[in-house]
Formats: sequence, C-alpha cells, structure tokens
Amino acid sequence: MKKYPRTLHFQFSPEIHADDKVISLKYLGNFLQREIIITEKLDGANCVDGDTILNTSAGEKTIREIHETNYRGLVESYNISNGEIEFRQILNSFIATDNDEWYEIEDTEGNCLKVTEEHLVYLPELNCYRKVKELKEGDKILLKS
Repeated sequence: MKKYPRTLHFQFSPEIHADDKVISLKYLGNFLQREIIITEKLDGANCVDGDTILNTSAGEKTIREIHETNYRGLVESYNISNGEIEFRQILNSFIATDNDEWYEIEDTEGNCLKVTEEHLVYLPELNCYRKVKELKEGDKILLKS
C-alpha cells in the first residue's frame, strides 16, 4: 500500500484543520506573480470502495481496476453548474489507509455505496457538498441510478 503525501496549505486556506501541513509565510514570495488555483481541501481519505463500478469512456470499470491499471481516461461525472452528465478526465487514484472509517449509504432501492467518512457527496437541495460523516438520516444526495 502506498501513502501519498498530504497537500501543503496556506494558513488562510479554507477548510484547514489542526493536523494539516502549513506553508510558512516566509515562502509566500515564491507564489507572487504566479497563477494559484485555490480549491476546497480534498486530500486525505476521500475514498470509494474499490468494487464500486464507474461508467468510463471505455465502458464500465471498478475503482480497483482504474487504480491498478493506472487508467486515466474519461469518467462519467455530474456538472453542478449546468446539471448535465458529462465525461471528465481521471486525474489520480490512491488506496485508503487501514484506519479510515467506512460508511455505507443505502438508497431507496436498497443499493449500497461504501465510502470513507471524509468522502464528499453532493446535496442538490442545498446546492453544496458535505462529508459523509456529517450527513444526517434523510439527507438527499445525488446518486446515479
């Protein structure tokens, strides 16, 4: 199992936690006059079970297959800006650590999705993402049937 390093954050980064690695302000000058893209903190164990099947441009593949073959094709995704299903590039994959807490999300038809507590799911009624560990019974999340 390979553990990937955590992303460094600025002290003023959104969603920063006490255990996050922080870039010292003395290095701030290294970022002047450069394009900086700030995203929501997504490092850590944002995982879906390896047996989860995804629709890709090359047909159905499990997360495990995508990871083990280093597949970097296109995966079916939901664009929250326009409400459309579209194919987007797979950028990375990794294996969760043994100490990750896993949750099962069950839909109304009895289908289960197994994810770690830090995995973000989209709540269309609230138009936001929320960590699985922060979901409440009855929350409506976006799942593809």
